[in-house]
Amino acid sequence: RSGTINTSGFISETETNRNLIWPQNLETYAEMKATDATIRWILALVKFPILSAHWMVEAPDDADDQELEAAAFVEHWKEEHLAGGWFNFLRHALMCEEFGHSVFEKSADLRPVEFQWQSDDETAHDVSREAFVVSKLGPRLPRTILKWNVADADPSQLVSVTQWLGDGRGETNPEIPASRLVVFTRDQEGDDFRGTSVLRSAYRDWRYKLDLENLEAIGIERSTGLPIAYVPNATDDEQDTLENAFRALRQQENPFLIIPKAKQSAQAPEGWVIDFPNVSGEGGVSPNDAIQRHEAALARNVLAEWMRLGHEQTGARATADVQQDPYWQGIEAEVRFLEDVINEQIVAPMVGWNYDVKRMPRLKAAKIQAKN
Repeated sequence: RSGTINTSGFISETETNRNLIWPQNLETYAEMKATDATIRWILALVKFPILSAHWMVEAPDDADDQELEAAAFVEHWKEEHLAGGWFNFLRHALMCEEFGHSVFEKSADLRPVEFQWQSDDETAHDVSREAFVVSKLGPRLPRTILKWNVADADPSQLVSVTQWLGDGRGETNPEIPASRLVVFTRDQEGDDFRGTSVLRSAYRDWRYKLDLENLEAIGIERSTGLPIAYVPNATDDEQDTLENAFRALRQQENPFLIIPKAKQSAQAPEGWVIDFPNVSGEGGVSPNDAIQRHEAALARNVLAEWMRLGHEQTGARATADVQQDPYWQGIEAEVRFLEDVINEQIVAPMVGWNYDVKRMPRLKAAKIQAKN
């Protein structure tokens, strides 16, 4: 066994950061994606090349007529028979990048199909028949997956998942058998089907950057001036009114000074003095350099540091060209992972329902890198 502890469907937790312990980690990753433009950017750097790639079906080498027809059947299915469309399915599948896993439930039905395929001599063949097709791949969102149920004898064998649906519609904890599932688990370790989010290693820099940006905003707000009132004589009501007026000057932080019974000055020998002396909002230290450092670390998290060369004081095109190589290799690796899951859990079963072939066609992504 791999050593992953799974107790009645609940996988043991090794995470030490309380914000990243399941299921709180799903809320944390959702917040990161929804509130930070840099996080959206690094997710886009991973997802967009895959979403914009040309997904096509390849028949095996030296394929016979049945294998060629099976490949054309899968291509026809992808374009015509998947509810919601291929792009929508792929977009949901790529949620495994931020949440670690993405789960779908397969629905299939028997329906008429009509398509065309070409033999090796380029003769066109028309097919009109009934076939079993995967008609729908329904996303089962990560926050609804309650348990990962595995076989007692082999914990690496997923038997089913249990959902938690608290909306009062139907069963609260439906159990979906593995035969109906398509599961994308990113960066799986052992038998932990929850996977590892690409944002896990970005969390520390995101947290620091968020804190620094808040401090910078407070510093800018305070740098407009510190209200000071020199009050020679004031009733409690007058002083309360003045305090409320000062507080209304700012929406968040409320720095001000009221000095009661202050000595009269030459400028106001018999009245109050209200002053707004300027103060340094950054305390002599600019947080911007630190913010930029964490921005760069977030880009480095997805091997896209080369995308920030124009944002720094230095940077050469030759350097960017060299640094692009591991980034595109990383995208290719993500694509291979998606292809393997799709072909094993969707294409192979569907072809097996309709054709008696020894070698399966493969759905592959091409033209991943845009060419100038």
